[in-house]
Amino acid sequence: MHYGGVLKIRRWVKFTPKQLHQRKVDGIRERYLSKNKRTASKLWKSYMQEDGKTFDFGKFIVEDMEFSDKYDAGVLVWFWKCECVPSGFKEGNFYLGLAQLNSSTSISSAKKQVKKEIQRLKTDPKYMTEFFNWCFNYVSNYKDAFKIVPPTDYSMRIDDADGVAYNRTAFDFYEAEAEAKWKSS
Repeated sequence: MHYGGVLKIRRWVKFTPKQLHQRKVDGIRERYLSKNKRTASKLWKSYMQEDGKTFDFGKFIVEDMEFSDKYDAGVLVWFWKCECVPSGFKEGNFYLGLAQLNSSTSISSAKKQVKKEIQRLKTDPKYMTEFFNWCFNYVSNYKDAFKIVPPTDYSMRIDDADGVAYNRTAFDFYEAEAEAKWKSS
């Protein structure tokens, strides 16, 4: 029997590697925001377009971060640190990117850190391997698998909805639009 005091119960939970990584990322973001919430939020708002929903990548990437274009190595490093792709970029990713770039609170410090990261990639093989693996996820838009069809097999077409190759009968799923979808893919 337990009389008074505090009873502590410990739960043992088995997390998947993805869940463990997400907890780590959330911790990094929260520690950064606990110290820099005001300046980071102000920085985020300075890149929001007038509609308040769209991030101005042109101003951020080309004008302020001074990357030559969207294929610049710095752009890949930025999205690697944000752990996302441009289509899934949200405010939390922006803060994570700043946090992982040595807790940057300004664009000038973020630019310097991106340049340092590029230099580190050139000298550290383990770091480069991590970045290289991430690049494959970036290119695949974080999809788990792609089906590759030999170019001589013209009986298969890639469905734009999921990026997978199907034969003509599979396009019947679209009912009235089936023929148009088949021809457009």
